[in-house]
Amino acid sequence: MPAPPSGMRLRRGARELEPVPGVVLEGQFALDDDRGHLLLLTDDSPYEEVLHVVLLDHAQRIVEQLDLGEPYVPGLLRDVQVVGADTLRFRFFEGKIHQLEVHRQPRGLLRRRRLQLTTRPWDSAPTAPRSA
Repeated sequence: MPAPPSGMRLRRGARELEPVPGVVLEGQFALDDDRGHLLLLTDDSPYEEVLHVVLLDHAQRIVEQLDLGEPYVPGLLRDVQVVGADTLRFRFFEGKIHQLEVHRQPRGLLRRRRLQLTTRPWDSAPTAPRSA
């Protein structure tokens, strides 16, 4: 019996590029200034889903990867919104909203990364001010 697919393979013309994780392409976003693309991929596992965020450079090489998943917790990617030139907001786990920023240069003291993910409870999402 053949092994299940371990990821997707990108192609540029007849040339096959390096494999990326996941089996379902959920979203693809072009970054400005020819900085490449951001891919959102999942494993198609309803009981223990993982969201793979892959940053590709202009030559479609993997620059950085971030995986979002929890053991025995289902995830469903929804409500994906572009909220800035370098920022996405989406829901993946029930009751949580995630914001992903793509920085031009790596940031951080111990682990220098371009991808920065912040998560907060859904009920703490910003709301519009109330008028008196």
